[in-house]
Amino acid sequence: MTTSAARLRTLLGGVFAVALALVGVASIAYLGGLALGVGSRWGLFAGALALPRVVLAVLTALALATLLFAWAAGIRQRTFLIGGGALVTVLAVALVLHVVIVAPTRTVAQLPVAAGEDAIRVLAWNVRHGDVDAAARARLVRDTAADVAVFPELTMEQATAGGVPDGYQLLGQPGIAIVVLVADRLGPYRVVDADDGGTGIVLAPDDPDAALPRIVAVHVMRISLSWGSRMWTDGLDWVAEKCAGGDVIALGDFNASVRNMPEGRLAACATVDGLAPSWPTSVSPRWGGAIDHIMVAPDRRASYAATLEVPGAPTDHRPVFAEVVRAD
Repeated sequence: MTTSAARLRTLLGGVFAVALALVGVASIAYLGGLALGVGSRWGLFAGALALPRVVLAVLTALALATLLFAWAAGIRQRTFLIGGGALVTVLAVALVLHVVIVAPTRTVAQLPVAAGEDAIRVLAWNVRHGDVDAAARARLVRDTAADVAVFPELTMEQATAGGVPDGYQLLGQPGIAIVVLVADRLGPYRVVDADDGGTGIVLAPDDPDAALPRIVAVHVMRISLSWGSRMWTDGLDWVAEKCAGGDVIALGDFNASVRNMPEGRLAACATVDGLAPSWPTSVSPRWGGAIDHIMVAPDRRASYAATLEVPGAPTDHRPVFAEVVRAD
């Protein structure tokens, strides 16, 4: 081997070593975020935690490509190859586990019948600026027998124009694109609070002595390169404030995964189990993000929960559904 060839190989070895080290650092940081919640509110990194399968696939591909290109360039350093192989193995195992362990989506026909009069069936569906028409919304509410239905990205004007399903009251707040249907069987509800930033509204039963929960209808602003993560963080903090005590069910589009919430909680509210990734509908749930949630206070639990498939609906979100009962 000539001196120039040896120098080139040494240079390439250094470049590939640095590239692999960068992928390794990124991988450690990301796996730390998934497992321990490290960086759960760090801007775009926090947003990436909602798509673990996609990010892990990218990291695995980068690590593997670095190894293959290094091998093709004649790099045979034992430490480099062993370290790179270990990194690819860890990332591949993490990816497989995340792809395999995903709750299934359900159809409306697969939902169980109501557990009893005390059970409250709740539904949340981001209808993308009202693109899902009133008939489709009403059909899903009727077919799921929802007692509470939350529709982010729908204004009171749009909802009123489409008509209110029989047996429900329509509630919302001017200037906030989120509306709620509450079944007449629960009795009258009213809006008691709203976020100035548009994150959501809070509903309470008219009868203060009724053994019924407050409803926190949620649509947290997403993280963006244009406006950063401040409104997103403020939105999650607002929900946490409303979940600080009492009988509460919070549901809607949080634009956040459970990894953005310490132990899957916002104050006293905990996310219910069993929901598959809800966004986007253009890909399989195995590659999507679980950013639509239903959360309940400690004195309630979900006896059943599912992310629903609504084929052909003109929105990028799947609905989430749960039957909520009193905790034992």
